[in-house]
Amino acid sequence: MKPLWNVASLIHSAREWMEGGVLHVEDASVDIGADTLLIVDLDDAVVQFTRLTGDPRHAAGLLARQIRSTGLMDEPPEVFCHTVRREDRHYDVLSTAMPGRRWRELLAWTQAQRFNVALVPVAALLWRSLPAGEALVFRSGSRFTFLANVEGRPVHLGVQAFSDDPAELRATLELLADGALAELSAQDPTRGTALHSLTWYTRLAPADRLSDQADADGPLATLVADRLKVPLVHAPVSRAHRGDLSFVSSIPQLGLHFHVGLAANPAAQRWALRADQALPAATRAAWVLASLTLTASAALGLLAHRGEVANQARLAQAIVIEEAIARHRADDSLETTYAATAAWVGKLADARANVDIVQMLQALRLASDKGVRVNRVYTVAPEKAQENTATPGPARGVTAATSARPARLRVYVDANLDPASGRPDHEVLAQFLADLAQQGFKAVPGDGATRAAQRQKRIDFTYELQPTGESNRAPGVRS
Repeated sequence: MKPLWNVASLIHSAREWMEGGVLHVEDASVDIGADTLLIVDLDDAVVQFTRLTGDPRHAAGLLARQIRSTGLMDEPPEVFCHTVRREDRHYDVLSTAMPGRRWRELLAWTQAQRFNVALVPVAALLWRSLPAGEALVFRSGSRFTFLANVEGRPVHLGVQAFSDDPAELRATLELLADGALAELSAQDPTRGTALHSLTWYTRLAPADRLSDQADADGPLATLVADRLKVPLVHAPVSRAHRGDLSFVSSIPQLGLHFHVGLAANPAAQRWALRADQALPAATRAAWVLASLTLTASAALGLLAHRGEVANQARLAQAIVIEEAIARHRADDSLETTYAATAAWVGKLADARANVDIVQMLQALRLASDKGVRVNRVYTVAPEKAQENTATPGPARGVTAATSARPARLRVYVDANLDPASGRPDHEVLAQFLADLAQQGFKAVPGDGATRAAQRQKRIDFTYELQPTGESNRAPGVRS
């Protein structure tokens, strides 16, 4: 991921300021034009790996007093702890100490800038870039720093060459490699170096005209990698120039590992740096949130529109139904039509209910041929029964007036038993009733008045004949 900051490097001893591919020879009074990550690599800074006891919160103070007491600096230093690792009753600290006066000048300069400036010691970025099981060598002029990450524990060594003579540089790096081997073996004698690769970083060096590497760095880096018996990797470099001279630097590559927690600025400045660094992410999040809100609003609007369309369709259907109901209520022709139809149906019912006299006489003729002599067949019309004069019509408020309708005719037969049949009376009578039933008629004994008339006329029996609707013999067929 590309850094969000403009990367620059400040080298105190030579007053060199590298920014945007241009190497300036001037002090830190330069005015920057954008938020800048300033990687500080001062020649008189002290980077060390120290073992201390007590509370790790007091590490910076203990290291500052130790540096003053050993004479590494003539003034009170400013100490920055890059990593702290606890080991039983002690703890190990990787730190950078800078001259207090020089550091205060840098802070005053950052506060005077129009843009944010993050101050980061180079050792902090070197450790940050180092995964477990990896090592690196950082060249800063004639100074060489070895740093390894052995399961989260730093292994650090630093050497200084007395000149730029190739033989002197080789001797210095051989000393560095041998010391690194000894330190790594002391970590775990059974595993040896236990490193996967060695990465070579260059702060600033003259560039080879034919490649993007520093002159003489190739053989020096190979020497250290061969001594440690690990693969060599050259960190990507950026070119810079000053006049006709070209230089290469790995400093911009280190800037890729920056985060605000590494900044050595005061607390108030770090909060400002965090806010500015989080601004692009917050802007992207705001855009995403706005997009989601717009999408949700569009979806809700579409659902509301669909609901409105459905409501309009239901309303139109309801209007059509109400209009149809109103038309049926306003149609008065149903009253006269229903009354005429009801009268016609009543007449059909009367005709269907009356007895078929011809069929009945045929049935009596067939049944009386076996010992029964029919004296008389007559009908009785009972008094007319007045039915409901108002019958509910097919629609509300519609009635049909019906007049009195005659009931079904009642048909009676008077008969005597023929003594000449030579059969018992009850058998003759049973045969007569069975033959009538076979012809579709049921014989019902007459009521009290009929029986009285029967005695006066010396008639053996009187029956009312009622059709049953069931006939098992065709008319005119005798058994």
